[in-house]
Amino acid sequence: MFSPRRIRVTSAAWVLALFLPIGIAVGQEPPKEPSSEAERVLAEARRALVSELREQGIRLDLEKKQITFDAQICMDRGPLEYLLVGPGGATHESLLISGLQPSALNAAIKALGLKPGENIRYVKKDPPPTEEQLKDGEILYDIFPPEGDQLEIQIQWSADAKPQVHRAEACILNAETSKEMPETGWVYLGSRFVEIEPGAGEVFIADYERNIISIYQFEVRNSILVNPLRDAGFDDIWYANPRILPEPGTDVSVTMKIRASAKKKIEVRDDGD
Repeated sequence: MFSPRRIRVTSAAWVLALFLPIGIAVGQEPPKEPSSEAERVLAEARRALVSELREQGIRLDLEKKQITFDAQICMDRGPLEYLLVGPGGATHESLLISGLQPSALNAAIKALGLKPGENIRYVKKDPPPTEEQLKDGEILYDIFPPEGDQLEIQIQWSADAKPQVHRAEACILNAETSKEMPETGWVYLGSRFVEIEPGAGEVFIADYERNIISIYQFEVRNSILVNPLRDAGFDDIWYANPRILPEPGTDVSVTMKIRASAKKKIEVRDDGD
């Protein structure tokens, strides 16, 4: 169910989005003395949004262009399909768990100025592969991984009274190579609204499912962020990295920052290799 608090956060995000067309950058710090009514309203919306998000445990810093929130280690070994879920989500295959409201995190990301990107796409080859090519392993589709605005994600915890800071990818192993996941940004998808029960109205599906950041590239854009790497299209190779991860239940801090090369094109997969 949607709480009044979440509705207020979502409304503030819409106020921010409303003024984008007039040339006021959301991620830009507002002027100390707003020169127009639009700038004044936007500055007030920023302050309201930051305050509301902080009440929900999400620390939005518009000057540094970053988001921070608390979470816990959910798994320190085993196969993964998600980087972050909430209680009731796919906790049996997620690295992290947090009680934050997914729609509130989505509002925070929008406030940084990110726009939803493209999810993974499957496009039929034209002309299609021959029977001989299919027997050799070629597939019927060109696969376009997710692309668009990206965030870098860091995870921090304490071990022996010393801070440990790692990119999210370092906490994930490729089971085929035994190497850490290559450094990458995480593509902003923004989830979507879905009517679960006929006539009951639409719900924000990330709030409903509690699956927030996905490693595996699902065909439906239900998560808020997704890994864009080529191999993220396979659901059986990513594992929690026991070499560096603390035990499940360990408190961690998660920081998201805008990635400088956020709009970099990702290599197209054209075969099943």
